[in-house]
Amino acid sequence: MTIQVTAPSDLQAGYTFEASTSDGKPFTVTVPEGGVKSGQTFEVDTAVVAASNTETPPHGPRWKHTLCSCCETCCCPFFMGWCCLGIFAGQVFQRMRYNIVGCETSNASNTCVIMTVISLTAWLVTVILSYLFGDAYTATYGTYGFGTITYYFISYAFLIYIVVALTFARNNMRKKYNIQGSCCEGCLDDCCCAYWCSCCTLIQMHRETHDENQYRYDIGSKTGLQRGAPEVV
Repeated sequence: MTIQVTAPSDLQAGYTFEASTSDGKPFTVTVPEGGVKSGQTFEVDTAVVAASNTETPPHGPRWKHTLCSCCETCCCPFFMGWCCLGIFAGQVFQRMRYNIVGCETSNASNTCVIMTVISLTAWLVTVILSYLFGDAYTATYGTYGFGTITYYFISYAFLIYIVVALTFARNNMRKKYNIQGSCCEGCLDDCCCAYWCSCCTLIQMHRETHDENQYRYDIGSKTGLQRGAPEVV
């Protein structure tokens, strides 16, 4: 006998995720050969469900792509991850229905716009202040000028914001899909990844939700996906 399972998102063959029976019992599903699309229904043998209920795996599935595989993606998300991190984060957050601090929200329609404004404002203010006040003050007093100090203050404040938001977003994403940590478990794993390599972490999250070969990256979209791409479940 078999039971019907609905795919939560586009998944590759061999990927595993948690599902539950009609009476609420959890079990682990392995995606069949050929993969599945978001919303697609496929059959799972009841024997697999029974075995899954008796043997609970200690860890969930791994990420589809490793942190160090960010160079394998196409040039646009690679460029956005390294040069426009705040804007790219806004696209991924809105796709996952997260707010600007990486937590689930009922209305994420403006997440990308808000994070884009924050990023551009931080960049523009630091450039203007450094240009107007930094050099003159340093030449006169032999120390950091007002513009330079402001530049570092805003830069570090923005960096802390991105690390915190990305930590929450990655942790929530791992909980939702029961994904193993890259180096350890818990929020510490997400914090380490967000701090030491924010760009690779964000590119990894971007590649997790959709098949990048089928649903190409759209730099002008609020979600980074072309029109017609399925929503993340």
